[in-house]
Amino acid sequence: MFYLASAKTHPAQRTGWGNSATGPSHYRLGHGEHTFAVELSPNAERLDVLVAETLISLHVLDTDGRRANVEVEGVRRRYAYHLDADVLWLHSNSSNLHVLDLTHALVKGQINVHSGTLKAPMDGAIVDVLVSEGATVSRGQLLLVLEAMKMEHPLKAGIDGVIRRLHVIQGDQVKNRQVLLEVAPLDVAG
Repeated sequence: MFYLASAKTHPAQRTGWGNSATGPSHYRLGHGEHTFAVELSPNAERLDVLVAETLISLHVLDTDGRRANVEVEGVRRRYAYHLDADVLWLHSNSSNLHVLDLTHALVKGQINVHSGTLKAPMDGAIVDVLVSEGATVSRGQLLLVLEAMKMEHPLKAGIDGVIRRLHVIQGDQVKNRQVLLEVAPLDVAG
């Protein structure tokens, strides 16, 4: 629905136009406390949707702003929905789903950053470690680079201090909220 809504914002003669090679569209969607990387690839009249290594083929048959008729893996289904900017509510006979489009949202992360504990904002891989234990850092200084959903996310110091403990090295796979490093404030670093 996010994909279709974004296409409808352009005049018909420009819908589908792009200045780069065609390829999959990448989305970051949220449901509850979970975040999912979603890859959409147009395939004739269908969309191939890749989520958590599961490929789903779907065809949106029609929508009227309130209901959508969708063919999922060859089975026709009808969903009531409400799309409001980056929020989608889907309702079917068996369940309800509330989804957030986080694709262009700022990465939250850095939970407890002011306490000196830097945590991963999402699942990903550490692609660069720019500090070592014992190094003095300044608030806002780039410490690590996390790659998630084919994008690099800079992780910066939230306080002035000294790197007390570094829990990761370049190449490590990390989980959402995993502690990456600890910074001791300058006044208690010694």
